[in-house]
Amino acid sequence: MQAGTIHGGIHIHRTGDPPVLPRQLIATSHTFTGRDDELAELDALHSRGNRLVVLSGPGGVGKTTLAVRWAHGSAERFREGQIYVELGGQRPVSPDEALGTMLRALGVQPANVPGSRVERSSMLRSLTAGRSLLVVLDNADSPAQIGDLLPAGDAMVVITSRHRMADLVANGAVLVNLGPFSSEEGMRLLSRAVGSRVAQEPEQARKLASLCGGLPIALCVAASRLANRPHLTLGRLVAELADETGRLARLSVPDGYSVPAVFDTSYRSLPRSAAVLYRRLALHPGHDFGPGAVDVVLSLAPSDGRPGVDDLDRLLAANLLEEIDEERFRFHDLIRLHAHGRAEAEETSADRSGVTRAFIEWYLAAARKADEAITPYRRRPGFDWKSEPANVPVPGGRGDALGWFERELGNLTAAAQTAMRHGWPDLTWQLCDALWPLFLNRKHYPVRFEVDGLGVAAAREWGDVWAEAVMTKRLGRASWTLGDRAAAERHTRAAIGLYTRAKDPDGVDDAWEGFAVMLRDSGREAEAERILTEVLARKRARADPRRIALTLINLGTLRSRTGDPIGAVTLLREAELILARLVSVDPYNLARATIARAAAHLAGNDLAEAALAATRGAELAAANGSQFERAEALALLGSVAEHRSEPARAERYYRVAVEIFEGLGSGRADDLRAGLGRIDTDAAVPNHLEECDGEDPRRVG
Repeated sequence: MQAGTIHGGIHIHRTGDPPVLPRQLIATSHTFTGRDDELAELDALHSRGNRLVVLSGPGGVGKTTLAVRWAHGSAERFREGQIYVELGGQRPVSPDEALGTMLRALGVQPANVPGSRVERSSMLRSLTAGRSLLVVLDNADSPAQIGDLLPAGDAMVVITSRHRMADLVANGAVLVNLGPFSSEEGMRLLSRAVGSRVAQEPEQARKLASLCGGLPIALCVAASRLANRPHLTLGRLVAELADETGRLARLSVPDGYSVPAVFDTSYRSLPRSAAVLYRRLALHPGHDFGPGAVDVVLSLAPSDGRPGVDDLDRLLAANLLEEIDEERFRFHDLIRLHAHGRAEAEETSADRSGVTRAFIEWYLAAARKADEAITPYRRRPGFDWKSEPANVPVPGGRGDALGWFERELGNLTAAAQTAMRHGWPDLTWQLCDALWPLFLNRKHYPVRFEVDGLGVAAAREWGDVWAEAVMTKRLGRASWTLGDRAAAERHTRAAIGLYTRAKDPDGVDDAWEGFAVMLRDSGREAEAERILTEVLARKRARADPRRIALTLINLGTLRSRTGDPIGAVTLLREAELILARLVSVDPYNLARATIARAAAHLAGNDLAEAALAATRGAELAAANGSQFERAEALALLGSVAEHRSEPARAERYYRVAVEIFEGLGSGRADDLRAGLGRIDTDAAVPNHLEECDGEDPRRVG
C-alpha cells in the first residue's frame, strides 16, 4: 500500500549554528507485516556500501511502507538525519521543487535557495558531503526526475517507483523488485488488522487473501471494510469479491484507499499506443501468454494509436505487466481486471470481439501446426478463418510440438471456453479437437474429460453430427478411464449412432472397437473378441493399414489375456510391421504394439523376449513423450523381475511406474500398488547391493 504524504517539520538554522538534523520520515503503518527477505536485503545492501536502491513494483504493493519501515529501523545508521520527499502525489514534483524541499530540510533559508537547478543540485552535494544521511525519494516518476536529487558522500538514497527505473543502474543503483504478498503474509496482515475474525474463519481468510491477489492495498481495503462492519463475515466478503465484474469496485473505501485509483494513476501515465496494448492484452483468454499473443495485438490496427514492440517494454517498465519466464508474460489478477475494465469502457464492442477472436484463432492455428507435427495422419475438417493469424510457430518436431501443447494447455482450454461464451461453437470444437495429440500422449485425464465434454456441447450447438460423434467417442473413453463405466458405455453407444448418421463407416468401426475394449477390460472377453474380429475383417476389406494395425493391437492384447499368447504375439508383430512401414509415422501406436507384445511374451512365460520388448517399448514411448505407455512398459519390467524372483528390482520398477501414473491422474497407480503389496520386501537385496546392480528404472527409455 502507498501511504499518504506527511512531511516532518522543516528546521532552519542561523549562520554559525550546527547543521540541522532532519527527521522527516513519515509514520510507519501499524499493519506492517512480512517483507522479512526484503528488509534483510536492504540491510545487506547498506552493509556492502550500496548507496542507491530502487524499490520497484506495481501500485499498491507496499513500496512506500517497506521503505519507511526500513528507514525507521535503520535510523541509528544515519545519525545525521533522514530526509523524505514525496515526488508523486496529485501531480509529479519537478526536480526544482524537490531540490528546494531538500535544501530547506538541510537548514538553507528560503531566501538562500539558488534559483537554477544546477546551483541547487551543487549546493545539495556540498551540504551532504561527508554526512551520514538517508534520503527517501517516494513515488518517483522517471530517472530524469531523480538525477539532480542525488546527494554526495556517504548518504544513502532509497527510491520507490512504479517504474523499474533501469536507467539508474548506470548511476550504481541496485533494483529491488517488490512482488505481492504470499498467502501466509496476506493472512498475517489481515490478522493484524481485524484480529480474531481471521482465526474464526481461517479458510475464508485464505480465500480473501487470494482474491486480493496478495496486494497489500487490496488487503487493507478488505480489512477496512471488515473493521467498519463488525457483523460482516469474511465468508460474505469473499462471496462479494468472487464476482470478477465487481471486484475492483468493492476494493475501494470512500475517502480512503482505492485499488482502482492506484491502477488508474499508472494507466494515465501510459502513451496512447501502450494504453491500447494494455487494454487489448487483457482480452487474452488465459492468464499468461507468450510473444505470439502480443503479435496478435500488434497486427491489429486500432482507431487510435497502433501499438509497437516498445509498448510491451513500457508496460513491463511500469510494472503493469510482469515477465514470469523468458518471453512469458502475465498480468497481476487485479491489474488484469483493471485493464479489462478499461477495454470495456474505451473499446467498442466490435473491436473487443475482433481482438478476442483473433487471439482464439491464433491459438487454433498454432495448435493445428502442433497437431500436424504429432499426428499427421488425422482427419481434420477445414476452417473458415476470420483473421489471418500471423507469426504462428512451426514446431521443430514431435517433442517440440508436445512441449508447446504442455505450455499452452491452460490458454487453449481457456480459449475454447471463451469461444463458447462468445457464440463460436465451431471454433470451440476445433480447439477441443486440436488438443487430441496432447491427450493421446500425455493423458491429462481430468482436463481431457472437461475438454471432451465441452467439445460435445459445442458440436451440438454447431449442428455438426460428425463432430459430435468424434467428441462423444472420446468422452466415452475418458469416462471409462476415470471410472464411470456406465457413462462410458452410454457415450460410446451414442457415438456409434452418431457416426452412422454421419455416414462414416471408419468412425462406426472405431467406436465399436472402443466399446469392445471396454468389454475386454470389464471381463466380457467373448463379446469383445467377436466385435474386434468383425471390425478387423471390415478394416481389412477397406485396406486401411493404420486402422488395421490398431485393431490388431487391441485383439492381440485380448488374446494374451485369454490364454493364447502365441496367437497374440503373431497379431502384435503384424501390427508392429504395419506401423513401422507407414508413410505418416505413428510412433505412439508403434510403442503400444511393442509394449502389448511384451505383455503377450510375459503371458507365455517367455521372460527374455518380454524384457527385450518392454525395454524397447519404454524407449519408443520415452522418445515420443508418451509417459503413460512408458509407465506400462516399466510395470511389465517389474513383472518380469518378479517372475525371476528379483524382488528389489521389481519393486524399483513398480514404484517408478506408480509415480508416473499418479502424475497422470491414472487409476493404474492403484493396480500397481497391489503388485507392490505382493513383493516380499524382506527378501529384497541389501541397499548397498541394490545400488550397485547398474540398473535405474528412471533411465529405462
